[in-house]
Amino acid sequence: MLYTPDVVNAPRIVARDVGNLWGSVFGLAARSSWYADRAVNPEPQPPDLVIVVEADRLKMASLEQLRDFYDRRHIGLVLIGMPGLQKRLATYAQLSSRAGFVHTQLFKRAQSRTWSTRSRVPQATTSDWFSARW
Repeated sequence: MLYTPDVVNAPRIVARDVGNLWGSVFGLAARSSWYADRAVNPEPQPPDLVIVVEADRLKMASLEQLRDFYDRRHIGLVLIGMPGLQKRLATYAQLSSRAGFVHTQLFKRAQSRTWSTRSRVPQATTSDWFSARW
């Protein structure tokens, strides 16, 4: 599940948004399981990973709200943000003791490779795909 916080993010807004999104994803999984073969998809599972993009926007109280969500729902939590986020989390013992950090340099390299690949490969249109298939 992917969540991007608003620029203005009170803890109650973050709790409401993440809770609603979590419930919507789980509800979608439950509804899709009605039509699924029980041998293939026996029981729908709630989301077990929340990815927060631009987590550096979050205030400390909102980060505390996400930590509480992490503790209560027993989920994985990934915070993606600018390098300053690591310094902010280092001062917050309850969250930093549970966190591992990956530096953004790896992402920048992958992003530049994606850009260079896309710039060299011609883009196929939908009509090209249909004409090739049929």
